[in-house]
Amino acid sequence: MRELSIFIDESGVFGPLETHSPFYIVSLVFHDQSDDIAGNLDKIHDALVARGLDANHPIHTGPLIRREQDYRWMDMPERRAIFRVLVDFVRRCEVTHHSLVFHKREATDTDHLVSRDCCTIG
Repeated sequence: MRELSIFIDESGVFGPLETHSPFYIVSLVFHDQSDDIAGNLDKIHDALVARGLDANHPIHTGPLIRREQDYRWMDMPERRAIFRVLVDFVRRCEVTHHSLVFHKREATDTDHLVSRDCCTIG
């Protein structure tokens, strides 16, 4: 029997439209467990350890871009290398990903975001 793993994450501030947060995004990643991606995950873990982070450190791209939190001491080439390993992971692995982008300006209220203007990426 095949087993499908699903990872769901969100981005943005759930709530009324504000200048700094015009969108709310829900992303899904699907992985068929019969496709071995362990070697590709090891490359991500190795890249993190090489930069002084824990092998299982959760990568948050906003702080990585802005050189915040765990990334404040890293220079541009080190942060770019982490991005590169993430891009390589997506290119090499048999995973499917979709992101639903909600335009908060179209929402009548934040409990019922309008999805008719939603787009799928991936």
